[in-house]
Amino acid sequence: MNRLVVSTECPTCGAPLDFGEGSNAVQCLHCRSQLLVTGRKRVLSYYVAPKVEAREAAVKVMCAQQEAGQRCRISKVERYFIPYYRLTGDDLRWEKAEAPAPADSEDGQLLPLDLLSLRQRPSFGDDDEAPLSLHDRYIERSFIACQLPEAGLYSLGIRPAVLRLLLFQGSTVRALGKVVAPDVGAEAALARGMKVAEIDPILQRRVIGSLLSLVYFPYWVVEVERREARVLSLVDAVSAAIPGLGVGARLYDVLNRDPAADPPSVGFRPLVCPNCGADLPVRPDDIIFFCASCESAWEIEGEELRAVTYEIGVVPGAAAGAVVKYLPFWRLEVDAPQGSPSRFFLPGFRCRRLKILVDLARALSEHMPAGGGAFVGAEVHGCHYDRDDARLLAELTYPELRPRPRRAVAELQERRLQLRTAVLVWLPFEVRGQELIDCCTGHAVSQQLLS
Repeated sequence: MNRLVVSTECPTCGAPLDFGEGSNAVQCLHCRSQLLVTGRKRVLSYYVAPKVEAREAAVKVMCAQQEAGQRCRISKVERYFIPYYRLTGDDLRWEKAEAPAPADSEDGQLLPLDLLSLRQRPSFGDDDEAPLSLHDRYIERSFIACQLPEAGLYSLGIRPAVLRLLLFQGSTVRALGKVVAPDVGAEAALARGMKVAEIDPILQRRVIGSLLSLVYFPYWVVEVERREARVLSLVDAVSAAIPGLGVGARLYDVLNRDPAADPPSVGFRPLVCPNCGADLPVRPDDIIFFCASCESAWEIEGEELRAVTYEIGVVPGAAAGAVVKYLPFWRLEVDAPQGSPSRFFLPGFRCRRLKILVDLARALSEHMPAGGGAFVGAEVHGCHYDRDDARLLAELTYPELRPRPRRAVAELQERRLQLRTAVLVWLPFEVRGQELIDCCTGHAVSQQLLS
């Protein structure tokens, strides 16, 4: 997982504050302030600071034009911030057994997170019931958010991985250059970012924990006059590379289109329980925080924390005096065809091996632990996946609960699961060294895989 670093200042003391892209909580290392990072589930915006000055960009273009045998004169040099979408998420897919790995898309990358060993179901003797295998990958893609003819700009590539992102603030960025308006909407960006190659042997695919952001990247646009014609060249304002040389002046039609308003960016507020004022745990990946002081749960909703009702699972089987840790799950009820499973138990915690989540979901959905217990002072793990992600996990678990999984996958293509109810449940796991043991099914989860 390639989480980019975002740099800003602590709103409490003004000291430098760095945190990972997509983090929901952060602590200032200087004043120790605990901060909630607001704006979850919105397309938040960042920018990359320029490093190349105008003179260097002009010299680069002049040298490139001379090498191409062109005599020219530079008439104007302007800096623009061009928007790119960046999409990340956990990609889970059922594929035909022993299928080749998917190819990378031409406008982005599919980076392996954990290419799991194949988990095959037994063959039922015909092609319709051939074995399935579960694969997961971490998806990370970027692509330009506006139409720039002939500019040669497609993807950010790996550059942001070695750069620091800055929070987008309209007045600050406009003082450095002109901000270019995106003309690709968020829904279209999601569809493009999640597309796969046609040769992929995918039977079912769901992306959970997806995060869509806008990154404004700086370029110098150098206007050149040659042989009574006006052409433009783009110079990367970080690396000084020239992705576009001799582009037509119609590029200005897109570059000079002003955004209707400043795009939303990250905000901060104290990370404290709205009920009792106690500090909430600083877990960057959590979307639901548990207050150990008053035993309340709070979910990020925009700039606010919203109370979440929950249950405590009762699972017999823990040894007397055993150390227990509580992990979050979603108990879902869905609309499903008659005779099909309609209740699911889905993990709400993040795990670096996504196969474990599907295994647990299948096992617990078959046993359905009861609620109604009480905490006994044990450690409570925060929740990372929300109701929408839980529904996607339910659709991945659905074929596992049917006798003919390939046929179940086809059913979901015709009719998706519709969520009726979602209840957050914390289940006790017995701590045995570095492993957490589910007392209901006996499944083990390594604590080192939890994030």
